[in-house]
Amino acid sequence: MLGNRANALWLSYATADTPVAKLEAEALINLLANQYFGAAVGGDPILLPPPSPEASAGEFLLGQICYGRKPMQPLYLRRENFIKHIGIYSITGGGKTNVAQLMLLGLLQQDIPFLVVDWKRSYHTLRSQPMEKAKQIEVYSVGRKGHLPFHWNPLRGPPGVHPKTWISAVAEALEKSHISGPGVADVLIEALDKKFEEFGFYDGKMEQYPNFFDVAEELDRVQFKGRRMLWQDSCLRIVRTFTFGPASGAFNARHPLKLEELLDKPVIIELDQELPKPLRVFLSDLLLRWIHLYRLGQGETNQLRHVTFLEEVHNLFPRSQSEHQSTNSLENVFREIRGFGEELVSITQHPSLIPVYLMGNSNTLIILGLQHEEDIRSARRALFLDQSEETFLDQLRVGEGIVKIKGRTNPCLVRFPRVPNVGGDDD
Repeated sequence: MLGNRANALWLSYATADTPVAKLEAEALINLLANQYFGAAVGGDPILLPPPSPEASAGEFLLGQICYGRKPMQPLYLRRENFIKHIGIYSITGGGKTNVAQLMLLGLLQQDIPFLVVDWKRSYHTLRSQPMEKAKQIEVYSVGRKGHLPFHWNPLRGPPGVHPKTWISAVAEALEKSHISGPGVADVLIEALDKKFEEFGFYDGKMEQYPNFFDVAEELDRVQFKGRRMLWQDSCLRIVRTFTFGPASGAFNARHPLKLEELLDKPVIIELDQELPKPLRVFLSDLLLRWIHLYRLGQGETNQLRHVTFLEEVHNLFPRSQSEHQSTNSLENVFREIRGFGEELVSITQHPSLIPVYLMGNSNTLIILGLQHEEDIRSARRALFLDQSEETFLDQLRVGEGIVKIKGRTNPCLVRFPRVPNVGGDDD
């Protein structure tokens, strides 16, 4: 049926010199395969009207729009879509990481720096993609040996931010990640304030940063009474999670790496799965607060400066009323940060656990296969699907999703090209 054109298509795919060109060739091959050979029988088709070719055009290939089983034109993201936040939601194994990797390859091709907070060590294989720029990706390991060591100190705030402001941010992040309370945070702020004063931060004579070992020493030295003694014990237990085991080397550098330098590069930060979950939540939370304050100091812009990918983002938000107080400031972060050229891509399995202000402020929603009834209902409302179309979210196959880009496309069915895993990293 295709004759010599089949050989030409295969040759264009095999000789593509960039991942984007390879993905576009693959999308064309899939389109023609479905047109000439048909799709697998079984299941009702997902009939969502496709957008126009003009509305689908852009810079960053996302996937192939389909109407039922009929492939249509490719769908691309644009820079303004990144600036206005993106959400990717799906069950485990539904293809979230693959979609995020497609975006990362597009950003890499356009020389836009990014940071991935990787909870599952799923992204470092991007360095092995057949494009020269892939070698620019820096992969840092937290709490384990593997790639570049992440010698960090959470007590180092953004340049230009007063130490007392940053001390409050650290205490608030710890209050949420370790589920403590305002009394514990008050004890911690007092101890941190004392160490910052001793290290010369308030009179301009600082030579190195205090760390959690110093804070533990201060808490051991003083003795409170009554209720404050209980808060002191709780605070000391929290601090010791940073001075025991693999965390001791990752969170206590006297001369830590400078996060502002990482924000000018393509960077992946891998969290060790053996690292206690409170520490992983704390790192994700505090990195976001750090970037927000740093961008505030740089001033507003309508240009895309950087993109941060947050895996397991539901862990940053309260699951009970008692946790809500300690996460209020994150609402301001998600609302404000885009005005300073910083884009956030939120990735999680459970859209029902995401607060309204996060999903409601995501200009682009990418919903892959979901399982739980609450997740399906939350996704349907966010996509403005009719109740009769709710079953579409349960019919999605691996590698398929429903995408809505506010102001550009109504919900449409998209098939995402698979990013090939071409082998392990060479580090």
